[in-house]
Amino acid sequence: MDYSVRQYLVEVSRTAPSIVMPRLDTGTLVLRNRLYETFYEIDDTEICRRLNSQEAIPYRAIHKTLTSSTDKIDELFAREGVQRGRNRVLPFSSAFESGFGACLEKAILIQLATQKRNDCFLVNGILLKGESGYDMSAHAYNVLFINNQMPVLIDAENPLIDEAGNKIIPYIVPITSINERGEFQVPLGLRQNRTYALT
Repeated sequence: MDYSVRQYLVEVSRTAPSIVMPRLDTGTLVLRNRLYETFYEIDDTEICRRLNSQEAIPYRAIHKTLTSSTDKIDELFAREGVQRGRNRVLPFSSAFESGFGACLEKAILIQLATQKRNDCFLVNGILLKGESGYDMSAHAYNVLFINNQMPVLIDAENPLIDEAGNKIIPYIVPITSINERGEFQVPLGLRQNRTYALT
């Protein structure tokens, strides 16, 4: 299980590095939008220190820091992004400081917070919702190997909400395998009618 998931991700990171990224360093470009050719440039690999979180995976702190808004991020790219050839590039710290972010921004923070201690992969993939999976959208998430062994999927954009609706419950679930279509398999009771895939 672990070896095949890890090996699959390593292979995809070599053939499609904009989809699977095993590490983010200063200067790394992270694809935000293929159509508009927008990228984040990682300019501070220690930015998670500003979350002031003691959690190994600072899920709740990320949720408190970044309000979900792709519109606000689009505006930020238009206002502060720099044109480099065909690409528009924005330092990632600008998004962090704006206080806005969606799945990709939150997944970048998870990656930066965990990659020093564990193997972690930032996945710029897709999310299929519903029993039939017809509701499909681009979605970023992480695959983390806790203690470099057990793979878990982390969706920092879509936590679980408790019955009272006032407590964030991180969506961090074990991965049992990955199928031939590049879909991560998680225990049935934890799926939440979601399927996470690479493409």
